[in-house]
Amino acid sequence: MRWIIAAAFGLLLTAGVSSGAESASRIVDRTLVCRATGVGFPDPVRYLDVHASPRIGKDAPSVRVYNGPSGADGMGAGLYTGPFAGRTTGSVWFSRTQCTATRPRLPFSTTGLRGGRAERFGERHKCDVPATVLIRVRAVFALPVTLKPDARAPYLSVAKGKITSASLAVTTALRKPIAFGSVDDKTGQARIFVSPSRCFRQ
Repeated sequence: MRWIIAAAFGLLLTAGVSSGAESASRIVDRTLVCRATGVGFPDPVRYLDVHASPRIGKDAPSVRVYNGPSGADGMGAGLYTGPFAGRTTGSVWFSRTQCTATRPRLPFSTTGLRGGRAERFGERHKCDVPATVLIRVRAVFALPVTLKPDARAPYLSVAKGKITSASLAVTTALRKPIAFGSVDDKTGQARIFVSPSRCFRQ
């Protein structure tokens, strides 16, 4: 089984594409091969935090996933449709140091997952993940945006602007689903689905 996963990971990396500055577009859609950080020895345990929140007061709907320490050594991706936690506009972002973009699109699906509309004040789940995961983020902006390294956090790729709708999915390297989330700015709703065998509520 290990050699199958290694082979799949190698194929994904050879299909990698740049995550630097690109031409402006209303849709940002990326599938990423990401490395998760573990704790413990000799068999590290790796957890991915999965968050989803509907509109709460002035904070826009959001979905985000994160693993590892803060800063450049952390791995994750996320999106906010509009102003959130002091930020003045919406954005989609993902790690440039722990994730590599790949051409094959990861399908969005809730097959094998449990969940639905996120609770009024949001939800957080912790999921047991392998060393390598696939993450897809897709955000539809109101106006064309440019995906580029963040000026304040160059270890992240980010596109900023108002997002009308967006989705985020996480699977294993062999595409076994781990989590799926989506947001809609018009309704202010967020949805979250997670694997019942890998994830538990926080």
